[in-house]
Amino acid sequence: MIPCCFAIIPDRSHQPLAMFADLQDAMDWGLKRLGGDSFRIKYISIARVEREDDATIGDDVPAGCEEDPSEEPLVPSGRLLS
Repeated sequence: MIPCCFAIIPDRSHQPLAMFADLQDAMDWGLKRLGGDSFRIKYISIARVEREDDATIGDDVPAGCEEDPSEEPLVPSGRLLS
């Protein structure tokens, strides 16, 4: 769980494109990837919400085939809690 973070939200969008724990990292990434006047940064609180079917998957996964948590979307299924 990430208790709070800085979300990069592109202009004309309501969904975060990226999230960072550090404001400086968020600003650097936004400027490098999107440019100076094409995004906003919003401080938000988030939590991972597991679905029922996610909780039962762990026992059926063969050894070495576990999902890499770094590849998970930051906001699963579009659920953003603020």
